[in-house]
Amino acid sequence: MRSRLLRDRLLAFSSFHQILFTDQEKTQSLMLKVRDSLKTDQEISEQALLDGLNILEEADLRTVLSAIKIPVLIIHGDSDQLCPVGAARYLHQHIPHSQLRIFPNCGHLPFLTREEEFNQALDDFLMWIGGARPADQRFPISTGKKI
Repeated sequence: MRSRLLRDRLLAFSSFHQILFTDQEKTQSLMLKVRDSLKTDQEISEQALLDGLNILEEADLRTVLSAIKIPVLIIHGDSDQLCPVGAARYLHQHIPHSQLRIFPNCGHLPFLTREEEFNQALDDFLMWIGGARPADQRFPISTGKKI
């Protein structure tokens, strides 16, 4: 990604956009929605983009996951090409009081491509942290269906 970004920024962004979605999710209206949401009046510097990539490549926070003491909702698409679903499962296994919702046939942006399911998962999570469960109970892994 780094070398592609340095060679051709527009092509790098276009390629990046493509891997955010499954083939079924790639609709004209959704692609425009994402493009419009990323628009900014300010140019993002090449250095800022490279710094961001460096953080993603070098930061390893796995050792501190077990120290997270608040409830955490992890929502992940099972067809995410950017971040494997195994990473979400790892987070769930190592963060106490976490909830993992995996959406089938979903890419990297379930909050855009599965708005209703995403909102339902968020509602369920808020109910869960609102006291509808024992304090030490782990929420089960779900395939996106209401539990």
